[in-house]
Amino acid sequence: MKKKGLVLAGILCAGLLVLAGCGDEGKKEGTAANVWRVGTNATFVPFEFANEKQELSGFDIELVQELAKKAGATVEFKNVAFDGLIPALASKQIDLAASGMTITPARAEKIDFSLPYYEAGLSILVKDDSAITSVDELAGKMIAVQLGTTGADRAAEIPGAQLRTFDHNSEALLEMKKGGVDAVLSDTAVLQYYAGTTADAHVKVIPIQSDEPKYFGLAMAKGNTALKEKVDNALREMKKDGSLDALHMKYFNTPSAELPDK
Repeated sequence: MKKKGLVLAGILCAGLLVLAGCGDEGKKEGTAANVWRVGTNATFVPFEFANEKQELSGFDIELVQELAKKAGATVEFKNVAFDGLIPALASKQIDLAASGMTITPARAEKIDFSLPYYEAGLSILVKDDSAITSVDELAGKMIAVQLGTTGADRAAEIPGAQLRTFDHNSEALLEMKKGGVDAVLSDTAVLQYYAGTTADAHVKVIPIQSDEPKYFGLAMAKGNTALKEKVDNALREMKKDGSLDALHMKYFNTPSAELPDK
């Protein structure tokens, strides 16, 4: 009888441990679902950048933190090379990409985007004594670009242009500073910020005119409708309560544009 009692007690204990384990696992899954793993390439000033302690700052960083707060989630940032962000979304290494990513038809075939949160544009950066005054005059010139960006795509369309590609936008700008290229082709806000905050840069920014406006969006895996709904609703709430305008004023000295319905 004693032996049977011990066996029965062991079975009951094992059953309780299994139940307890299932309960813990449920808690873990619930917690994980409430954490946004956000990929960013922290070299895209003023949208995302890191200080000497590797602490992240910038418009996109503050934007995602506020969106997560409104959605009742927390954020875990991962520093990812820009051209690795879409593969990281596809392989579920990250849930969201916040890295000044332009919404394009080609990208929209692979990933889903949030509502647009910033109207973007491309420009070229040249030395202030350069004779270059337009993108057409970059034909046959050496141009620095960041891999995987719309700036790199646009530069590739320039006849005879020689491209120097870099993993990070900061490396392209450094190459310009060293005199290794004739120009950098990148997002207007990034180049304007660099020109305005780098005292010894001696550069000028030349906007590239476009008939079709471009916008930045937060990216997520294709079909992740639950996350898209949370992000879009939080963006609408930020626009409604003025926090999105305040963030735009802080970094760009202008309020945000009206958000589209979808």
